[in-house]
Amino acid sequence: MSNTPHHAAARSARWKHIALFAAIALLGFAILTPLDPWLWKVLKVEDVKRLEIRDIYQVFRQVGHLSVWIVLAIASWILLGHTRHRPHQWFTPGLALILSPLIAGLCSELAKRLIGRLRPGIGDESGAYVFKPLFSAFTDDSNLGIPSSHATVAFAGVFMLIRLYPMLAPLALPLALGCAITRLLTGAHYSTDVWAGMCIAYASADVIHRLLFPRTGTLASTSSL
Repeated sequence: MSNTPHHAAARSARWKHIALFAAIALLGFAILTPLDPWLWKVLKVEDVKRLEIRDIYQVFRQVGHLSVWIVLAIASWILLGHTRHRPHQWFTPGLALILSPLIAGLCSELAKRLIGRLRPGIGDESGAYVFKPLFSAFTDDSNLGIPSSHATVAFAGVFMLIRLYPMLAPLALPLALGCAITRLLTGAHYSTDVWAGMCIAYASADVIHRLLFPRTGTLASTSSL
């Protein structure tokens, strides 16, 4: 019973965290939604094919591919396996690096089909929103835009990486932002597509981290387990 006040405080802090996240997410949509058509026209480059063959473009874009995070997870297992003996210390961090972008990516694909909003310029060259008939995207998933899958996977991986290794934030965050920018420069997504992906990514990383590390914070904390 002595832990009850502590648990109550933890639950209260958790609900405040969720409320703050929801408020920021909604504020982002409120700001970006009216700007979407204009931002799409302004940010899209004229020669998309020339952009796509550039090495730096591919570097940032591939951060949004699950294979990158699988490789990083394997690297984590190799490195930590030599220094830490308990599974929670060496296996769980790599597992988290895979599960966060994987679950977020699956949620993103489901959301795309539920929302059914097309990519910008599809069906209306002015940049106005165009939606498929309700639930028809489950049988025809072509040209779906929101959320951006690449942005979702990139940020889900980076958010988890930062939770495990906070000191990597200055390096990791620009990678995810770069991936998001590639989606805007090619005109493949609205800004709200990217924002939705970021929100799903944050929620995925937060939930999975709490499930896999219920008593610890960063990876460094597990060294004493």
